[in-house]
Amino acid sequence: MKVLVLFGLLTFLMVFIYYASKAYYQNIYEQTKHKASDADIFKIMANSNHFITVKQLTARTELTKKEAANRLASLAMEGALRRYYDGNGIKTVYQLIEGVPLFDSLPADLNGLSEDEIIAVILLHVDDAQVTIAELVVIFGINISEAKIVLSRLKKAGKLNVLYNKGFRKIYVINKSLHTPQPVLRAAPHKRSRTQLAIPAQEKIKIPDATVLQLAIEYDGRLTPTLVCIKLEVSMDEAKLKLEQLHEQGVFEIAIDEKNALLEYQIRDRTLLG
Repeated sequence: MKVLVLFGLLTFLMVFIYYASKAYYQNIYEQTKHKASDADIFKIMANSNHFITVKQLTARTELTKKEAANRLASLAMEGALRRYYDGNGIKTVYQLIEGVPLFDSLPADLNGLSEDEIIAVILLHVDDAQVTIAELVVIFGINISEAKIVLSRLKKAGKLNVLYNKGFRKIYVINKSLHTPQPVLRAAPHKRSRTQLAIPAQEKIKIPDATVLQLAIEYDGRLTPTLVCIKLEVSMDEAKLKLEQLHEQGVFEIAIDEKNALLEYQIRDRTLLG
């Protein structure tokens, strides 16, 4: 009985903290949106290889350092950004999980559009059937909360279908794409300028782990996607995916070179460097 009561209290506390944090970040957003909207931040990140630090966002907008830190933390809490720390667990870098369209004609006016018209506008600016929160933010110039309402509206109207990948990550797909003779949806949807975080089975990277490790040893244990791309003569996407894969396996840790605005992958086993 005591265990159940304790579990209930912990659950209540976690829910309370979540909603209190959400209210706090919403207040920060209202106070700072005139300096940088959610769409502005996503577009800045899309133009910066999908990565940004608080310092870099402060330099690119009118946000103060504290405001930039809160805005990025808020977007990470909403699931639009992924958060990394350097090897010392101090400096933080944020990654835009999904790519966003960068057309000069955007944002489009959402007012008065039917669900079918919203889908039509989305399809004008993306090259696959998946719909993401970040895309809705940029396409219609709305914030995260408003984008979630639009997503819910489209789902309720039967315009979107919910799918799950092997990691139980939820994605939203335009419904009609699943019922065409030649489906638009692929096993792992691709978007223009999207940073790929998952490796589809049919697109397994063929770069040997040992080759990447040897390259890291030659360069004092520090690699960037650009270096891997040049030295191993692979595409930039393959280089990014391979380094991300090895990072997730614990081979590399991520470090931030703020001076050169670079994200580096540093080998964990320093004994390999002699």
